[in-house]
Amino acid sequence: MKPCSLHVLIALTALITSLSAEDLPPTDPKTLLKQLDQLASDAQHQLQSRRSAALSRVQPAASSGDAAVDAYLHALENTQYKESAKDFLEWRKKKSELLRSKEFQTALQLQLRYLCIALQRTEQHDAFAQVPDTLSYLSLLGAFESGIGGSGDKQNPEVRTILQEPLQNSSIVEWLQIADLIPSGKDFADSPGNYQEIMDKNIREPLQAKKDPRLPGTWDAQISVEAAIATGSGSQQQVDAFNQTELPNLLFKQAQDTAGIGQPNRAIADILKLIQSFPGDPDMKEWVDYARGLISPPAPTSTPQIPTPPPLPFPFPSTTPGAAK
Repeated sequence: MKPCSLHVLIALTALITSLSAEDLPPTDPKTLLKQLDQLASDAQHQLQSRRSAALSRVQPAASSGDAAVDAYLHALENTQYKESAKDFLEWRKKKSELLRSKEFQTALQLQLRYLCIALQRTEQHDAFAQVPDTLSYLSLLGAFESGIGGSGDKQNPEVRTILQEPLQNSSIVEWLQIADLIPSGKDFADSPGNYQEIMDKNIREPLQAKKDPRLPGTWDAQISVEAAIATGSGSQQQVDAFNQTELPNLLFKQAQDTAGIGQPNRAIADILKLIQSFPGDPDMKEWVDYARGLISPPAPTSTPQIPTPPPLPFPFPSTTPGAAK
């Protein structure tokens, strides 16, 4: 670089720095607020348009096994195999039996249906508002799990991946570029196949926060699913483990939630029945202590009263130096 050019560059840099160090001239606050509101409205509209466009593609794909497979193939072709059409055709031929299997197609449908729930989540349509839809989804997931015995060992690895990977990592989310539309936080489970986490995060926590009377019923639903999974496993050992260990644990949690929604008397009756049904359970002491706390709640501790200091004399004694004593 020539010395002359270098001097010009240095001068230009100094000028830009000096300009950026000064504030812009003031603008009318009403104009700024109007502009800000318009930008925020445009951004929200754009977000909703993307959400609606994604739903218009995902909902039809979730309607049948064949439609789900078609969407899955389009997603893979445009993401993982985007640079290699030949490899995609070879993979598709190799996996033809898998793609036609009922188990794989159902797993894809479940993933897409859970994705629909994710895309329908908004500030107005929050986790609490979605409880009925999420419960319906879990009934489908539970039926699928019980149909294969609930054991991941019995699932094809591709089926496990579809259900256990977070939605954000799925090929269809990558294809549609909608990862930013997937809810995150404590009230949305990441994976479409994690029954327990979906039940706890998406359903129970919102119901617990509002002390909703539907809360105890969620335990009945879970007990029904887990009993069906144990029975479907064909293993007497798994059935016994559910009946002797998992069932009393679920029933106690149900009693706790029953008390939590403001029905302590019903909870006490449920715990007494639980103790009678499972007298040798290792958690017996916890059940008894909890029931005692409901029957005779501890008296509230009173805050110690601080004695009020005596009033000062009035008029106040003179503090003027040299005043008569």
